[in-house]
Amino acid sequence: MIHAALSFTPDTYGLKGRALGRRVANAAFLRAAVQATAPAGGGAPVTGYGYEDHHGPEFASAVRAIDPAAEARWLLTTDVEALAAQGVIHRLDPGVQAEVWTRAWTGVGRYSITAVAHTVFDRLADLAQLVREPLMPWDALVCPSRALQSVVREVFAAECEYARWRYGAAAEPRLPQLPVIPLGVHCDDFARLQEGRAAARAALGLAEDEVVALFVGRLSLMSKTHPGQTYQGLAAAAARAGARVALIECGYPKTPNDEEAFRTGPALLAPGLRRISVDGNDAAARSLAWSGADLFVSLSDNIQETFGLTPWKRWPRACRSSPATGTAIATRCATGWTDSSSRPGHPRRVSETTWRSPIRGGRSQTTCSAGARRPPPRWTPSGSWRRWPS
Repeated sequence: MIHAALSFTPDTYGLKGRALGRRVANAAFLRAAVQATAPAGGGAPVTGYGYEDHHGPEFASAVRAIDPAAEARWLLTTDVEALAAQGVIHRLDPGVQAEVWTRAWTGVGRYSITAVAHTVFDRLADLAQLVREPLMPWDALVCPSRALQSVVREVFAAECEYARWRYGAAAEPRLPQLPVIPLGVHCDDFARLQEGRAAARAALGLAEDEVVALFVGRLSLMSKTHPGQTYQGLAAAAARAGARVALIECGYPKTPNDEEAFRTGPALLAPGLRRISVDGNDAAARSLAWSGADLFVSLSDNIQETFGLTPWKRWPRACRSSPATGTAIATRCATGWTDSSSRPGHPRRVSETTWRSPIRGGRSQTTCSAGARRPPPRWTPSGSWRRWPS
């Protein structure tokens, strides 16, 4: 059985700093790794690696916070013999240049190197560089969605074309695999949220007949989404359905300009739409938002969004998933969202007027029962942990 070594820094797993998608996803992956590798999963130590000795105790602390009985092992990136014994080393970003060249000195066939691409917005040059590195077909760059995979393929193809022009038609770089393995959440963490629905709505000042839409993510016009389409869409749907609608924006602004834009936006673009701001860095506040909402909204409109964690961290509140907290969902039609559907025909492509269905009936039985399922086990963090080494 392969027990991979995981790259580790405190920043990678969100032990320090604000909540970011990649940190949340990486922390969920580490938890799945510990659960699969620790005593219940075979008794092997959970192995981390990195450049600094002092990160070893921090890695051990992170592992034992998940399972106090788990054994943690720390390796340095330069300890090639120990890494080779693991069979696979896994880095949680595409920056594998040091790992690749360290392996090249001792034999590229000694072990596999895998990595994850969380975004391509500011990593195109790094992705192109991977074509020039001694990566092999037994290596892999995991893509959380087909949207991201298509970009990586285009970058690789362009770089290969350049190599043939520069070094001759025979030049054909060997490339890593590009499997699509969506990120995941631990669904059981959300199972209890429905029990606190009434208390959450009271704490947020929500009326019983108020239909509540929820957006969770960074409040950034540049790197996440412009909220205007959400404001106007909710206001129009509320007017057609004759319903009271509130919007919870759970996150944090990246800049003062973002804070002002999100604070004043509803009054400018959708007068009458009630906005509730919730601090996305506060775990208790986030739980209230999840518990009290009826409708999840994610209308991403920028090239940074790769739909990696977004569809999956929404599963517990998505109408096509959880029997405990089934809720309607409104998103853009994009490959990242359609990748997350476990059944043919879901999610359905709809027109603007279809917004009236979840708005008119609140948590309508038709909407919620249409997909009261959890995500397939292969797309949960533990499922991803089992899949990617193969």
